[in-house]
Amino acid sequence: MPRGEGFYEERPVFSPDFKEVFFDLNNYKDKTFTSRHMRYENGKWTSPEPAFFTKYKGFQPTISADGKRLFFIAPRPQDDKRRSVWMVESQSSGWTNPILLDSPINSFSVGFVCLTKSDTLYFFAMDPSEQKGVYRSKLVKGRYSSVEEVPSLQPTKDVQFGDFYVSPDENYIIIYSTLAGNLGQGDLYITFQTADGVWAKPQNLGNEVNTPKYDFAPSISPDGKFLFFTRDGDREGDIYWISSEIIKKLRPEEKH
Repeated sequence: MPRGEGFYEERPVFSPDFKEVFFDLNNYKDKTFTSRHMRYENGKWTSPEPAFFTKYKGFQPTISADGKRLFFIAPRPQDDKRRSVWMVESQSSGWTNPILLDSPINSFSVGFVCLTKSDTLYFFAMDPSEQKGVYRSKLVKGRYSSVEEVPSLQPTKDVQFGDFYVSPDENYIIIYSTLAGNLGQGDLYITFQTADGVWAKPQNLGNEVNTPKYDFAPSISPDGKFLFFTRDGDREGDIYWISSEIIKKLRPEEKH
């Protein structure tokens, strides 16, 4: 069963001071993907407007912990079918012009970039069959000069992975997947990183989040208190939220 034919609001990404939010607005029928932007002013949110990077056909942003850098996904200048990672920096006059990362990251067609406190970039890399696997690249001497896969989050013949969120401290990843035991069209799962740096077997977030339809596009508020995700409706998808306490319940050291 495919996703609906209306618009899907996905992945709210807040600035560290909670005064700005970006979210994706996607249409899976005609495959248009874009982002919207809102500001919190005078006690209320402004109406959604196109994000500044949409003029570059950009979407799927992530913001650094200090709010000074923003990465997003957009096509290469001469290849609309190949998506890459771009970066802008915040200045007193606004955001700089975007820079295409000079990195092996962009040797792939890339999606869903996510930045951690240590400046490590996690992202999806597409293989020739368009299946998606999670990779990461650490910032070393100012460059993202190498990439490595996250072994437990690679697709197989029977299992797909989708949009995801990595916690700033890299303690956990929340990800959409069709792993065995999902409630219908794929669910949100969580994997915790062990002390030796290995990502554990993903756990289903359960029916507080997941339904028989698509549940996907996770993100966490900058203060770590709320989990946001998109839930599939009959023809469109809306953003829902829940306390992040659900994560603590599943964390191995929290279980009894």
